[in-house]
Amino acid sequence: MKALFAFTTLILISTAQLVSADPMSFQQITENIYAGGKPSMDDLVMLRALGVKQIINLQGGNLGGNRQFDDIVLSIQPGESPRAIQAESFAAETLGMNEISLPLPSYASLWTSVPENLPKVLNIMANAKDKIYVHCEHGIDRTGLVVSLFRVQQLNETPAQAREQWRSLQKDRPVSLMTSLAMFNFFDRITSGRKKVIAGP
Repeated sequence: MKALFAFTTLILISTAQLVSADPMSFQQITENIYAGGKPSMDDLVMLRALGVKQIINLQGGNLGGNRQFDDIVLSIQPGESPRAIQAESFAAETLGMNEISLPLPSYASLWTSVPENLPKVLNIMANAKDKIYVHCEHGIDRTGLVVSLFRVQQLNETPAQAREQWRSLQKDRPVSLMTSLAMFNFFDRITSGRKKVIAGP
């Protein structure tokens, strides 16, 4: 267990050194859906100017109660902290946007089954009548997964097409190999059977 913790720690530290400083990885998926990384205050102003009415924050799912591990996570993904999530929500609402917190995990051991919030996120995206912005810390792993599933299940893209779009987000932006493999494997398991991961009405 200690060896696994040490190995994971080294990967997380190396990830912190490799990830680009650009937080947005901004992309427009449909007329009403935008996605990317954690928005700064300037980014929130830009999103409001685009007409975004709702923000879905996927952060907060990576803290597991182990203080040493959580400290490492927060050094890489400061937006995981409850205080950061609350501050972003307040800033968004000050600008007239509603923010919903639906945390998803991004580490390998947590992607052995469908996380509770994943169908909820996809359901909001599938039924978006106003413009929304979906984000995690860097806009690559968790955001990449939900966007890729949305592309397959709602836009009728092939899994290969959606996967290629997802991989393009990682170009020149190396992320944790463990995280990426776990999420790609999860995506492949879901899409191979064309199983719908959408919440009911």
